[in-house]
Amino acid sequence: MAGAPTKFNKARADAICESLRNGNTRTCAAEANGISRETLRLWLADNLAFLGEVEKAEADAEEAMATVVKRAAVKNWCAAAWWLERRRRDDYGKQEKIEHSGPGGGPLRLEYVNDWRRRDEQDDSASLPAPGAAESPTPGETP
Repeated sequence: MAGAPTKFNKARADAICESLRNGNTRTCAAEANGISRETLRLWLADNLAFLGEVEKAEADAEEAMATVVKRAAVKNWCAAAWWLERRRRDDYGKQEKIEHSGPGGGPLRLEYVNDWRRRDEQDDSASLPAPGAAESPTPGETP
């Protein structure tokens, strides 16, 4: 059984590339041109020439945006800092440290609850042998 006819054509491919050159994501470019992100992914996997056009359009957009940031950085150091934080994250990225603590700044209390047992059911774990422990005989029974 054959699938639905493809919507792929030169005009749609060119429109997708133009959308990408304008800085849009692949999802946005696909949906703005009447296809899903998954359809675009399939087209790219099946058509290496189109994949090359898409990658070139994305590179053109990146170059254009980097040029805007570079020009802005001449007058505003924040633009340079923004670029460095994102482009060279390991060296210039914001270092954030998050610490968690319990009440009053004390240690956290962690509780493990088995997924298979509801908390509102009676907890009879005291009657279960510890993992790896040999079962002990019941009272009045010889080992």
